[in-house]
Amino acid sequence: MIWPAFLLALALTAAAVGTPAVALSPDVVERVRYIRGIMLQGMGELVCGPGLQRCAPATSEELANPPLTDEETYRVLSVGALDAYAAHCGLDWRTRSFEPMMAWWRAVARKTERQAALIAALHGVGQDMALTAAADQPCDAARRSTVDAQLDFRP
Repeated sequence: MIWPAFLLALALTAAAVGTPAVALSPDVVERVRYIRGIMLQGMGELVCGPGLQRCAPATSEELANPPLTDEETYRVLSVGALDAYAAHCGLDWRTRSFEPMMAWWRAVARKTERQAALIAALHGVGQDMALTAAADQPCDAARRSTVDAQLDFRP
């Protein structure tokens, strides 16, 4: 199920991704947890580490205590949503946003390869949902300019 208002909130707040704490409404927390839970259930399908090895399935401990916080999950989904609009507008989201984001999570936030796999998957979910929402909207000059101004990843 796609929640258009949730996607709009993700896209509109993507510029605030670098804030130390994001105040999430209970409704947003519920959706973030739902999406993260689904991704954790599919953890065994994700790629972990070098050699394109599949990740081990999520443990009961990971399902009970997810390896990413609600705020971290929201931030990743937000970047994915913004990157969807960048793709829709023909901007280079991969080198300006996704790759620097992944490098930051690994090097600065010191996330494990397992957590990085979950982050990449969540980014893709945010991107896919927003691409669906953006598909019937034109990328006019104003939208392209707004997205372009927010696109470079900021931790």
